[in-house]
Amino acid sequence: RFVALRSLAPRVVAGLRPAAGQGPVWARGYSSEATSRIDSMVKDNNLFVFMKGTPDAPRCGFSNAVVQILNAHGVSPEKLEAFDCLSDDEIREGVKEYSDWP
Repeated sequence: RFVALRSLAPRVVAGLRPAAGQGPVWARGYSSEATSRIDSMVKDNNLFVFMKGTPDAPRCGFSNAVVQILNAHGVSPEKLEAFDCLSDDEIREGVKEYSDWP
């Protein structure tokens, strides 16, 4: 199941692996490549964070807050799987739809 961790750090999206047979509904016309990449990132990892920057070098306060929260729960930045949304605009916009972000 995909879960947005909005309650932990507003406006930062993190995901847990979706349950079998439960995927997002894509309402916007993102490329099938972007859809496939996002789906793969989420499904292939137990915990995955879409953030600005990287776990060892967050580029905004919200991303840093998520890293710190996860670190407090025993998830070190080295073990955290993440994607820098600033590196790809299509993924950055597509993940909003994937997570049903307003």
